[in-house]
Amino acid sequence: MERIIVVPYEPKPGKFLVVEGNRRVAALKSLIQDNDEGVMELSEEQLASFTKIPCAILLVDKEQRRQAQRVIMGIRHITGPREWGAYQQAQLIQQLHDEEEQEFSSIAEHLGLSTVEVARRYRAMNALKTMERDELYSEKAEPEFYRLLHELVSLPEVRKRFGWDPDADQFTDIDRAREFFELIAPQTKETAEAKLKSYSDVRKLRFIIGNTAAEDVLFDPAKTFAEALNAVTQRTPPAPEPKETISAFLKGALERVRSMTRQELKELSGEDKEVLRTLIKELTEILGE
Repeated sequence: MERIIVVPYEPKPGKFLVVEGNRRVAALKSLIQDNDEGVMELSEEQLASFTKIPCAILLVDKEQRRQAQRVIMGIRHITGPREWGAYQQAQLIQQLHDEEEQEFSSIAEHLGLSTVEVARRYRAMNALKTMERDELYSEKAEPEFYRLLHELVSLPEVRKRFGWDPDADQFTDIDRAREFFELIAPQTKETAEAKLKSYSDVRKLRFIIGNTAAEDVLFDPAKTFAEALNAVTQRTPPAPEPKETISAFLKGALERVRSMTRQELKELSGEDKEVLRTLIKELTEILGE
């Protein structure tokens, strides 16, 4: 069994307080109690094993104990064999930074992560906390959104579009932030389900942001995320060529006739001559009106 971590319990010398491994200790106590009450029967070997378990004593000053506990939790649950989920990891990072006032570089060193990744997880947790506090979206905020917000704060063009300020580590435009919240936790009746469901979806926003037509589809409650992506790939029809004015046409025709040699005029076909006669007749009627 992995060692539990204990600290001396000052009110009762000789006793110790479990700071890491409480669930394991509680489970063992429950098994021993069931054995004592006859609910189950443990062997002598099991009783001996469950009664005396390996532990490590954490000897630090009282002021440093809380920080040490959190660092141990990080080592075990972030880089160790019992890995936490992304949300729990980010929570610990936020506590170490905000409550223990540790720099990102120090947290990174303790937890075996890069400073950049520690900062990114901290910012993503701040983004989620904003959603949890928002009067419109607080009831819809879920830990699962952490991964989506982690992608948001990682992509410069996307975070800018939705009002995230990387220098302030927070949303500075709540209206734009709510546009993103709506994409992951819709409130409008027209939208049946979230448009962004995975970090991959958030990453694809890079292709939509800046494309006016695609953004209009993205924020339309009646449209899907797939339709917004399709709007990016649809080619804009070419602008119609401007119509040539009648005066420009006639000037061009006159210049063409004037540029013709006598030989070219003599060689006009019967069809060409008939077209010219018809044109002269039509022009004569028009000018004579």
